[in-house]
Amino acid sequence: MMALTLGEYAETLSGLGGEPIAYVDESPAEYQAFLESVGLPEPIARVMADSDVAVERGYLLVESGDLGRLIGRPTTGLAETALPIGAEVAARTSTRSSRGRKVTS
Repeated sequence: MMALTLGEYAETLSGLGGEPIAYVDESPAEYQAFLESVGLPEPIARVMADSDVAVERGYLLVESGDLGRLIGRPTTGLAETALPIGAEVAARTSTRSSRGRKVTS
């Protein structure tokens, strides 16, 4: 299984949900400034921004296959995992009103 970039992640979720989700790639300085603007202390915001750079460079990527061996089957991608869940949620919510009574269509 391949790792997803955040742009690919947003694209996959957009396709599954039918609504566009935009991913904006901010510079580390912009990301740190945003984190500070929402209340994170500067040292924590700096560490998070630096961690984001490490992720982008692939420093934290591990493709060992350990998870598949642990669960006894191949791992699945985001779309393959989320699509059935989304369909189940949609089926449940389309047959119930806000008060939990079944509605007919």
